[in-house]
Amino acid sequence: MSESTPRTLAWVGGTPAATATLFLDGVTAGIYFVMTAPEYRRQGLGAAVTLAALHAARDLGYHVGVLGSSSAGLSVYQRIGFSTYSTMRLYEWHA
Repeated sequence: MSESTPRTLAWVGGTPAATATLFLDGVTAGIYFVMTAPEYRRQGLGAAVTLAALHAARDLGYHVGVLGSSSAGLSVYQRIGFSTYSTMRLYEWHA
């Protein structure tokens, strides 16, 4: 059985600035849809919401975390301890 926890949301002066979604499948904690508003980038908010989601998963007993990263976020995740185990390409078909 899987469960989803609420998004982790960072606020700056009353404005939502960054978010991450945590998906729990009973074994693995998945971090998805990490996004930071353009005007708040490069301030550590993406890393903060990612770590907050991982800490929430750890508090629930999870010991494995995974995420998918864009090229823009890769260095952020490497800095907080993630390693690349595989890569994939996305192909889109347009009629």
